[in-house]
Amino acid sequence: MANGLPPETDVVVVGSGMAGLAAALSAAELGLRVTLLEKSTLDPSWSNSRISNGAVHPCMIDIKSPPETIVERLIAITDGVTRSDLARAFAADSLPALEWLQSHGVQFVKAGPYPHLQYVFAPPGRNRAGLEWEGRGSDLTLRRLKTAFVEQGGAYRNGCQVTDLQLSDGRVTGVVAQTSEGTATLRSPAVVLADGGFQASRELMDRYFGPGVFDRIKLRGADTGTGDGLRMAQAVGAKLVNLDRFYGHCLSLDAIHEERLWPYPMMDALIGASILVWRRTGRRFLDEGAGGVNIANLVARGADPQDAIVVLDDAIWNGPGTELVVAPNPNLVLSGGRVYSADTLDELATRAGVDPAGLRETVAEYNRAIADGRAGLTPPRTGRTFPIERPPFHAVPIVPGITYTMGGILVDADARVLNEREEPIPGLWAAGVTAGGLEGGPRAGYAGGLLQSVVFGRRAAASVARTVGAPAAGRANGGPAGGDRESSGNRQGPDEALPGAAPADPARRQALGGRRRDDRRARASDRRPQAGRRHRPTCGGTRRRGRPRRQEPRRAQRDHRGHAAARVARRRDHRITRGMTKWTARRRPVCPAPATRCRPAIPVACCTRSPIRRPTARTSSTSGTTTSTSGCASTSPASSTPGATSPCRAARAIWPATT
Repeated sequence: MANGLPPETDVVVVGSGMAGLAAALSAAELGLRVTLLEKSTLDPSWSNSRISNGAVHPCMIDIKSPPETIVERLIAITDGVTRSDLARAFAADSLPALEWLQSHGVQFVKAGPYPHLQYVFAPPGRNRAGLEWEGRGSDLTLRRLKTAFVEQGGAYRNGCQVTDLQLSDGRVTGVVAQTSEGTATLRSPAVVLADGGFQASRELMDRYFGPGVFDRIKLRGADTGTGDGLRMAQAVGAKLVNLDRFYGHCLSLDAIHEERLWPYPMMDALIGASILVWRRTGRRFLDEGAGGVNIANLVARGADPQDAIVVLDDAIWNGPGTELVVAPNPNLVLSGGRVYSADTLDELATRAGVDPAGLRETVAEYNRAIADGRAGLTPPRTGRTFPIERPPFHAVPIVPGITYTMGGILVDADARVLNEREEPIPGLWAAGVTAGGLEGGPRAGYAGGLLQSVVFGRRAAASVARTVGAPAAGRANGGPAGGDRESSGNRQGPDEALPGAAPADPARRQALGGRRRDDRRARASDRRPQAGRRHRPTCGGTRRRGRPRRQEPRRAQRDHRGHAAARVARRRDHRITRGMTKWTARRRPVCPAPATRCRPAIPVACCTRSPIRRPTARTSSTSGTTTSTSGCASTSPASSTPGATSPCRAARAIWPATT
């Protein structure tokens, strides 16, 4: 084993972010010999997936939406740029991807009222400015997947940068990698590129977004995304698509020098309720209701991306300015960001360096258009509108922040890399944001980086297994099926759904909502008596016919079937009382203080075992009741006394148990 690498393997995965780990773990589950190479020397490795907020969603909508709805949404937000085969595969596999993560012990919480925040890796980041990733949901999820990959027999090597692809007779046959010990060659019939986009490459950013752009915007993502996979794929004839859009958000201009101001707070809500002008002219130049990602792209393509400034009044600052989870008010000021304020627009323009006459005319025209309800503004204005009339007036300079580039290597629904004739290049696959064709378009339509990484990472593994051949292909143990699903419309475990395959069972899709009365009604058919069934007498009583035995509690069935932790919890809650089998599924675990007992129905991070700081109890705005988002609001184990009500309450959001 030269340089710590085996000379040959079944599949090489380049990059250990969400897409790389999904592909590597899925391939290992199918019985393939997998080598995962990561160029970052850090352990854990540095990637966009690790520092993300952990929201798993398709196109900012609910992941339980029907596949047809997801496809329609993709087509709409990308203005038809998305490829139909990729859109159908993404929509069909969104829910199975979520279930696959849950089958590996990944926990989710509901982090807000919005559809895209219904499934967020637990525990989520705290509501404050700056970058906080260690010990948060995305970091724990990647650690969990990496551990599962190694336990499956996979080989992981960091500090190993892949520099070239080996090509023989038009087929990719391996990689050339640079390690601390020197150059190594690794032979493999399959290579999966999942090393991210090119947001940290000055050369590629200036080529596709304009000269000088790289130095005038803020890098909001990982600096490991330098486009290595794109260069290698293009060298062997791959086609690149949609390279002119990125995913990102506008930040305070001071985020360029102040680390506490990135990746949060974002300026989206503030811009959407105010006006955005160039300082040199004082004039509007875009539709402030166009959406945060689109606005970041438009500002980046302006004459000077650092010349834009948001103008608003005090009502907007204390209203929409406080709405986001990490809102500009007050996080912007608390973290050292500039906010200019004045009692008049002329004074504000002088302080902020804005053309006074232009700003005065722009605000007057804007207020008249709002009052008259006419669509006479240029550029047009959509979304929410608020007059700018109540002093003091405020101005916030902004800068676009780039997280990752949307375009990349063109792939098909099986994540196979396509050449200029859109034919598969044998032996080469790509997944995650390294691949292109799913998102982008004139308005920078965003599909959801984490979810597309899991979906196409797993699809790449399934395609590799079918191509290379795997001894465990098709087994129903939670990995993608190795067989071709075109022969059957039924779901074979949480596998990949090829375009045109039957969508996931609606009842199973609805079940992920969990613990709702309509879920129980939807499963009424599961509880109906089965004809011809006979059961043994219970407790010495008479024989009862036609009534099925309760094999497991309904709540436990809803808590992610097949999940190993749920099975452990069911065994824990199975009690034998007076000769009769009785099932219980407690939803309120007791704090494990010395004088109490802890029998959670599902794994919870208890106050004495979790290294994460415990959130305090919060009061619901609708019912006035108090719940805890972590399952424990007590300050110490000693707070529980015999006979007293336990302070521990399990909320709907479940946190991961730690060891």
